[in-house]
Amino acid sequence: MQTAHAVLLPSGRILLASGSSWRNRGPIETYPHTADPQSGRGIFREEEDPFLINKIEDYYQLVNNVGIYDPSKNTFYRIPHPEPVPDPKWPEHFAPNDFFCTGHLHVPDGNVLFVGGTQYYYPFRTGHRATYLFDWRKEVQIRWNNVDWRRMPSDAFVNDSTNPWIFAGLMERGRWSIHYPILLTPQFDNINGTFLGYTKKRMNEGVEARLYHNVALLLPDGRVWISGGGSARATIHYTPLAQKPLVEHNTSSYEQPLPDTSNIDLDVEMFDDGRLAKNSRGSLSVPTETWIAEIFSPPYLFIDGKRRPVIVSLGHPHKVNYQFESVIDGKRYYLLRSNSQYTVNLNYLPTQCASGTKEKLVMIKLGSATHGWDSGQRLINLSFTRMSSTSALLLTTLDARIALIAPAFYMMFYMDCMGKPSVAQIIRFDDQAVQP
Repeated sequence: MQTAHAVLLPSGRILLASGSSWRNRGPIETYPHTADPQSGRGIFREEEDPFLINKIEDYYQLVNNVGIYDPSKNTFYRIPHPEPVPDPKWPEHFAPNDFFCTGHLHVPDGNVLFVGGTQYYYPFRTGHRATYLFDWRKEVQIRWNNVDWRRMPSDAFVNDSTNPWIFAGLMERGRWSIHYPILLTPQFDNINGTFLGYTKKRMNEGVEARLYHNVALLLPDGRVWISGGGSARATIHYTPLAQKPLVEHNTSSYEQPLPDTSNIDLDVEMFDDGRLAKNSRGSLSVPTETWIAEIFSPPYLFIDGKRRPVIVSLGHPHKVNYQFESVIDGKRYYLLRSNSQYTVNLNYLPTQCASGTKEKLVMIKLGSATHGWDSGQRLINLSFTRMSSTSALLLTTLDARIALIAPAFYMMFYMDCMGKPSVAQIIRFDDQAVQP
């Protein structure tokens, strides 16, 4: 499955969505078969009035492209894309809700807000007004809630941070494919903490070269999920269901018509998404659509052999008036608030420290990535002191209003004095919540 959008859920699973996947409807013109090839017009074209209510089933087959991956079990399963509904402002039409190029961010309770997406491909690219909320706590019985039909922007805000484990190198726009992930490590002045820049290190070659619509997410275990990408639009040959049953479109999955990959090495570059370039075969190292995902293990996971620090549990030394912890689907979650103290109990600490390396405790907001950008990830350094026990920390949380800490679910990482991070403890930081 193509993956233009990926969101890390509080459960540790990854929600993947592509909608119509930036595809053309075939046939398309290519050189040298056509002397002056024109660019494809995409799937949904205004002159064809694609949102007529009697075309709703065909529309759904072309956008039904959503799934969930569980890194801990290495399992993947498809879930249904939200079904379009009649448009109250457009008689005899349904409201388009294609997830391709949607904007998405976590809301405070960990659910995922999807805003907008692709409406027409041609003659201009427009966005629709559909808005959805994904309920992560009901993954066993997947449910999509229709929130509102207000017109909202289709882009989410991008936030940059000085993440101590930054992963980069997957560019959204450019003529050249990326074969090697690049690890950028921020450097700071040891005395005043001034940011000095990044050290750059090229990693091992990826399983698949990537270009356009790729995503990368930091996982709770410290690895990095990489998926998606492609060199241009794939072509899909689709005949309306009234003329051809879905089973004849794709006998392998019975889920969605597959794009034609027979000319995958004949793909050509596009100039500003306009005419196809003559005498150019484009980026032959990248498929038209990349369906291969991989998980990258950064160098910090191999520090000090197999030993790795563990966040055993969190506690609260003072009485609280809310539910501090809960178990959801077999996993433990904690609720933290501003200006409060908590204990962080650790295990498997190093017996010696690397020179110049200090232990850290940080919160990293769950990733929500699309088009090579993470729309929600943030990093907050936490203040703590060592308790009398060498395996416990006393954490004092910041004031969320002063430190600009958004109410949300976060990954809490402890990095020991050797520079090796723990597996993250998922916590909720929210001054208004009464339970994780």
